[in-house]
Amino acid sequence: MTTCSFLELEQSSLRDLLRKKCPTFILQESNSCFFDVIERFEDCPEGLVDFNQSDWMNLCEPYNYQLLDRWETKRDDILEMFEEFKFAHGYSSTLEALVDSLIEEPADMAIQMVNLAMTYAAQVLHEALQDSF
Repeated sequence: MTTCSFLELEQSSLRDLLRKKCPTFILQESNSCFFDVIERFEDCPEGLVDFNQSDWMNLCEPYNYQLLDRWETKRDDILEMFEEFKFAHGYSSTLEALVDSLIEEPADMAIQMVNLAMTYAAQVLHEALQDSF
């Protein structure tokens, strides 16, 4: 896990950095997945770099019940972000995007979709702020 060390980053919140570096990124119109990533990494924006090597499940919500709760409460936003993930990676179907995931029951599919969507949201934010780190 990344430790916040850069003085500029310690003095800036993730929201401040987004406003400064990405004025076209309109948070009010954004998907709630972005809000959740920002909330989690507000005080340590450089922690987003960890999503280059790991995923949401391993870094933020390691228990299946957490991911299933997110699926139940924010399904539409998760599906929207998952569709963006599929498009960005060139997948033509949900099954193709989940081909490397272990799916034994329907809940496993939802868990993996949440994980991929939230990981993608964090990666998008990291890319938008990349020159800040």
